[in-house]
Amino acid sequence: MGKMQRDKGANEERAIVNLHREFGVPRSKALRVPLSGMAEGYKHDVIIQGYEGECKVRASGFKQIYDWLAKNPDFLTVRVDRKERLYILPEKTWLKIIEEAQWNK
Repeated sequence: MGKMQRDKGANEERAIVNLHREFGVPRSKALRVPLSGMAEGYKHDVIIQGYEGECKVRASGFKQIYDWLAKNPDFLTVRVDRKERLYILPEKTWLKIIEEAQWNK
């Protein structure tokens, strides 16, 4: 992976962590994992309230998902045959869940 791609990913990870901190999630509960995947015990990019997440950014690789979400549902589910269902939701829905769960208190 080139430097530009690493920087793009790191910037997205920081943006996600900062958004959650600005929304009121405590600093200790919204973390970016440096050297994710290489540090013992930390396999993923970010940790939000104990949930580990991967951050992916593509120029247009997720276009179809955005087209489906453009119809303004609260969430989208996708599934490949014989695999676990995935739930995809817009950031506004995610922040509403955080607020209702009082993670930001």
